[in-house]
Amino acid sequence: MNIKFILIACISAISLFTLKAQEAVNKKIEWSMGVGFNIGATAPLSVPQEVRSIDLYSPNVNPNLRLNAIYNFDEKWGAGIGLQYETKGMRVKSQVKHMYINFVPVGGDPKTDNLEGYFVGKNSSEISNSYLTIPIYATYRISNKWRLKGGCYFSNTLKSKFTGSVSDGYLRIYSPVGDKQIIDFEEFDFSEDVRDYDIGFILDAEYKLTNRISITGGLSWGMMPIFYSERSPMQFKMRNYYGAFGISYLLGFFN
Repeated sequence: MNIKFILIACISAISLFTLKAQEAVNKKIEWSMGVGFNIGATAPLSVPQEVRSIDLYSPNVNPNLRLNAIYNFDEKWGAGIGLQYETKGMRVKSQVKHMYINFVPVGGDPKTDNLEGYFVGKNSSEISNSYLTIPIYATYRISNKWRLKGGCYFSNTLKSKFTGSVSDGYLRIYSPVGDKQIIDFEEFDFSEDVRDYDIGFILDAEYKLTNRISITGGLSWGMMPIFYSERSPMQFKMRNYYGAFGISYLLGFFN
């Protein structure tokens, strides 16, 4: 699935949202705000063969704050748009074999200290990225209590952090059979290489506790690798895969 398909799907959703919003001028517009957290991983879709074991996975505390507006076309269907501040991140430690790396160690000289090749040993990474996100979605009410949401999102990266280390191993320079260089401990910082936007899909469910308060849960599936291809320090592509859980408060209905 490429970016062209994603953009077509999102543009279609925007067009439908605009058309239905015009039709719904005299109908109720539902406004709500919410707070919650994200939990998941910024990772390849499947575990790369270079990763031999995952010794630690620790999700960060990833808060999200959101404001949503929904046009209810009828008792079942609606369309919504939101504005959301959120963070996505985690910590992971793993044992790797022949993992390609290309970076200048923290504090090193780019002219003389660049490390490029295939690493065998321990890898530790910490990721913490904050985003301003606009979700656009359709809604379908299953019952008086349950409502589903599905659509796409656009995120602008506000702040990025991708740091870590490689240790207790060695590097085969330039190729898996290249000269061997012992690596005791070296830190890396890929924060400046993180992509400044993200695009993906969302699927949420909402359960009404009271007339005002609902609990929410859902999934977001990022389609863009977090590193630009020409600047990626790794061979495998990492994307944002996160679940979101929270509480929503209905502010009111407005015509």
